[in-house]
Amino acid sequence: MTSGDGYHELYEASPAAILTVDRAGHIVDCNRAACIRLARARGELLGGPVLRWISPLDRARSKTYFLQAFRGGVVEWKARFRRGDGFSPVMELRACAFGGSEAGAPKQLHVFLSELAESRFPYRAAGHLQTALEIFPDQFVLLLDGDGCIRYSAGLERTLWYGEEECMGRDSSFLFANGPTGRDLLSVLRRETAAGRRWEGEPWLVRKDGSRFPARMVAVPYSDPRDDRPIGTLLVGRDVSDEHAAADRLAKAERLAHIGEVVASIAYELETPARRIAELVAETRKHDGSTGDDAPAADLERESEKVARLAHSLYAFALDTRAESTHADTLALIDEAITDEAALCEETGVRIERALPADLPETFVAPDHFRTLLRHLLENAREAAQHARHGQVRVRGEATPSAIEIHISDNGPGVREEWRERIFEPFFTTKNGRLGLGLAIARGIVAAYGGRIWADHDEHTGGAKISVALPVEPPSYTAAFRPHSLAVRRPRSILVVDDDEGLRKAICTFLEKLGYSVTEAWSGRSALARITSGVYPELVITDLKMKDGTGYWFLRELARDFPRILRRTVILTGDPSHAAVDRIQRETDCPVIRKPFDFQVLLDRLYEVASRD
Repeated sequence: MTSGDGYHELYEASPAAILTVDRAGHIVDCNRAACIRLARARGELLGGPVLRWISPLDRARSKTYFLQAFRGGVVEWKARFRRGDGFSPVMELRACAFGGSEAGAPKQLHVFLSELAESRFPYRAAGHLQTALEIFPDQFVLLLDGDGCIRYSAGLERTLWYGEEECMGRDSSFLFANGPTGRDLLSVLRRETAAGRRWEGEPWLVRKDGSRFPARMVAVPYSDPRDDRPIGTLLVGRDVSDEHAAADRLAKAERLAHIGEVVASIAYELETPARRIAELVAETRKHDGSTGDDAPAADLERESEKVARLAHSLYAFALDTRAESTHADTLALIDEAITDEAALCEETGVRIERALPADLPETFVAPDHFRTLLRHLLENAREAAQHARHGQVRVRGEATPSAIEIHISDNGPGVREEWRERIFEPFFTTKNGRLGLGLAIARGIVAAYGGRIWADHDEHTGGAKISVALPVEPPSYTAAFRPHSLAVRRPRSILVVDDDEGLRKAICTFLEKLGYSVTEAWSGRSALARITSGVYPELVITDLKMKDGTGYWFLRELARDFPRILRRTVILTGDPSHAAVDRIQRETDCPVIRKPFDFQVLLDRLYEVASRD
């Protein structure tokens, strides 16, 4: 590096604002601090006369001082400059000549600019804001002039990956996504701030590499401190892509939770006919005297048992068995549900009546499940009663020797005889714009706890009555509470490897509800990275076809370096080739399950490999 290069680096990095002016009065060089001080891009300053940026009232006097500086010595004076953002601060100029010509006269001037204390007020706040932005790396600030051009920026290099010089003086519309839509949004916020109003929004911005992200932005008027005249817009923004991603994950989790509730109702649809088939087989054998070895009856019995196991597996998947399944304070939960529904009832002109005995016993239902059940029942009754002249919902409770019964009735149109069984089916509805899932979800929850739910005509109100019977003691057996034979005294660790996120999450959720410690991997390579980092799972479930490191490759790596883990691995596959699957099963000695599969089968195969030495 030459001495000239070193000098120019110092010139550029100097915190002092410096302009280099030739004998013709043109700016031939400037440093970054000068661009920031004048709120103008380097391209705006270079090549133009320096007097152009000085207030007309101070130009003649400043020209005299520039000429005096060219004759030698250091000359100091004050003048008002025209910044790019419309503000006109008074600055102190110090000009000194350098670089001699052939005649010995200096060729250029270095002009140092510094603001006077009385002119720094609006920029002290900007300086404090810039300091704060250094603490919050996802935030940035922009100062736009009346034409929407950027005259000050901080934080863009960290958030949008643009250097300050790349943005100075440019129309700010290039930062906004969606083309004309982005420009229209920019026009709106500028119009609002020009009228002295605040603007807030979440536009999508474009980084230097073309990637896009949502930003939470606040725009306020930027005014001349001397007369409060709006001269631009101050924009403060924050990258909220992480918040959007979190919101998306939460929405997806809520959708999955809703699906799980519907699955519980579908499980009931499967369990009821399976139980009825088993009863019919038993009655048939009783009447015709057939034995248990009778092939048709035995096959039918086995198939009905398979359907019943599938229904129990769906119950276990659908309901969160990690919820606290203890005796619930029935009265308190019913009162809480009535209070929550009261506001909506008042809006629709519906009155809620409560008739509950003080000694109503507790029930063995997780509080969260009980709240969901009551919410759907009360909502259904309110919607039916709101069309009556004097809408009424009645909540009544009573105790039986083994259960509590809750009856919720309304004075709506009632339930037709042909609808009494169908109203609990998923997606059956008589209301426009509704999905018909509320009562189906309620039935799924009740069935999972060994209770009953039914519809009837209410003589007191003249409308419909939905009744629920819930046990006061834990049911002797339901899939939601009975641990499978694979569940041992201590939690086992299971690694689930599949690039299908939906299936992977379903398997993980199901196993977690049985008390297992579950980790996930989306490919063979990510799974092997977990194992080689020292996380040794006791059991592994892996798919065969994946994008990054197939199951075939993953199994070969386990066979070579981790044979004990391979012996406790279960393979999932949707491969239609029986020959290929049979070969991998022989080579690895791992049980193979074909997709789609029954969760009961998965548990059986896991129990099989967990029992190996």
